[in-house]
Amino acid sequence: MKLHRKTMLTIVVLVCSLCTLATDALQPAGCKKRFEDFGGIASTFDCPANCDIGSVYVVGGPYYFIPDSLVCAAAIHAAVAPVTGGKVVFRKQTSNPPPLMKATTANGVTTIVPASAPTTTTEFFAFDSSIPSDCAVAAEDIDQEVFVFNCPSGCETNTDIITDVVFDDATSIFAVQSLICVAAIYDGTLTVGSGGAVVVQKQQGILSYGDATSANGVDPGPLNTYDHAFIFSFTIDANCLQTVSNQPSLFVFTCPANCDPSLVDIMGDGIYNEGTPICLAAIHDGQIIAADGGDVIVNKRPGQSGFSGSTRNGVTSIWGGPDDGFDFSDCINGSPTNAPVVACSCYATWFGDACNIKCVEGIYDASNNPACTCNSGWVGPMCNSQYVKFC
Repeated sequence: MKLHRKTMLTIVVLVCSLCTLATDALQPAGCKKRFEDFGGIASTFDCPANCDIGSVYVVGGPYYFIPDSLVCAAAIHAAVAPVTGGKVVFRKQTSNPPPLMKATTANGVTTIVPASAPTTTTEFFAFDSSIPSDCAVAAEDIDQEVFVFNCPSGCETNTDIITDVVFDDATSIFAVQSLICVAAIYDGTLTVGSGGAVVVQKQQGILSYGDATSANGVDPGPLNTYDHAFIFSFTIDANCLQTVSNQPSLFVFTCPANCDPSLVDIMGDGIYNEGTPICLAAIHDGQIIAADGGDVIVNKRPGQSGFSGSTRNGVTSIWGGPDDGFDFSDCINGSPTNAPVVACSCYATWFGDACNIKCVEGIYDASNNPACTCNSGWVGPMCNSQYVKFC
């Protein structure tokens, strides 16, 4: 059977489209983020691995990128992030005349010249390694409605971002496109030159944000369109919302008293999603009582296939998909300690990694299994059963 030339052309186009869709489907979701998805002047994004998508999408370049360019593909092309992923910082720029956009191939990513070359003052994006990544995180970059953020010191000293705050004097709220740490310096939540943990609470925004006065070296700008808002909370203890981010693989964490497990979703049961606050998971797991707080030993568990949910100790957790996670080391008859290493410090007469062995009639021996060497006439893991000899 012969196919008409037009039919053949249609098939070829369809096959190419399917290949593009297949390539798109293989990309992690984060690979689809574009520069125009971020508000404000400076932004940061943690690119996942395997965003080397070749010329499937337009990314512009070689050094400047148009707003609809894909962030992570552009980062690979510009050699600011490897194919294995990484955190990148980028900043909005304008130029008149605009920079020359060229089609080039670098690091496996092919850029494409915009369909209509810009001829007037035009908006571009470029990567900026001079801005610390944590200084460039906006409230809109984090999904949770209530969360803690650990700010480094000196964010307000970077002249490229001191205007990247939108604040309304009349309502005392920030637009969510504002950079968290710069906003915290502006309103005095953090003192100039200092860092620290701040608690962010998102809320309903307003239709227009006024041009607020400068303070603490920060100069907010106006916003004449609707945007959601946030404030800094002084009633929630920041440690109640701390996660395992930037922590070692095994560590002791001190939970304050009266953490509210309903503040945010808890994901997991026994093993918890890495984004779940440590102390809220510890309440669900029964490691601590909310009213008392206390120390817990936390183990990071990367590469979990998923997380189950349950109701335990009066707290309900939710299910979730694959991600990194963490769990707790039990100290049944003891308490966590950092000295000389992270471990359980057992109460008197208790032994073992979880302080669950008590040699009632015997001597503890860590090299033995069970770990009790029993006195004559006594048997059992805890040497608490008398040996009876039958004739």
